Amino acid sequence: MHHLGFCARVALVALAITAAGCDLVGFRIQIPDFTSRQVEGVWIWRQGAGGVFQRFAQLQFGDPATGPDGKQYLTYSVRGGELSVTLQSPLQGVPGQPSAVELELGFLHAKGSFKVSSYNAAGESALSTGTLVY
Repeated sequence: MHHLGFCARVALVALAITAAGCDLVGFRIQIPDFTSRQVEGVWIWRQGAGGVFQRFAQLQFGDPATGPDGKQYLTYSVRGGELSVTLQSPLQGVPGQPSAVELELGFLHAKGSFKVSSYNAAGESALSTGTLVY
């Protein structure tokens, strides 16, 4: 796979949300090249034995849509283990960065240290420099 020239930056802001009877944790992420690289989703990586990060969950993005409130939203599917749920995030632009977006995403709650990578048809980004700890 060809590596993409971008890296998803994770804000270390976590919030708890509940959906479909499953405990989910949320985080904010800024994807600098979301539109120009046609990002299709993100992988959540969990730190395993020996400090190695392994894929934990996949968040696959749908198409952006305008909600009844006139704001843009991004629907995404969360897949990990037995879980498969569809959620929505406000789709916010980043001032001065026309291709960047900021999203509030969620995945199945688990204890540990997590990183993310974004992906598109051409490949996958490097793991985020920031780490989420739950």
